[in-house]
Amino acid sequence: MKSACLNQSDGRQYRVIKVRNVTHDCPLNGDVVRVVEVEASAPPASLDVNAAREGSIVSFQKRTCDEVFCDNFALCQPRGLDSGAKIQILEVRGKLDCTRGHRLVAAKVAYTAE
Repeated sequence: MKSACLNQSDGRQYRVIKVRNVTHDCPLNGDVVRVVEVEASAPPASLDVNAAREGSIVSFQKRTCDEVFCDNFALCQPRGLDSGAKIQILEVRGKLDCTRGHRLVAAKVAYTAE
């Protein structure tokens, strides 16, 4: 059971793709858990317009920004993506309006094998 429960990478996000009809007693929390299948699912992110090329693998860099009420804050500070993480750009989406003047685009990205 250890290999099934503890094989995810710390800090990444995952999406449940299948729920199985199998349960186990969990020694970590003392509860009953259900077996699920997951896949890594990186959140969308903002990227510099000059670096955003579909298919490219880049090192993600979070922006220093405290504009928490900005419509794009979640793209610039995505949960599940740390600075330095290698990501592949799957799709470049529209340009973003940045209150700090950065030239940014939204992008659909994927984690790469480390």
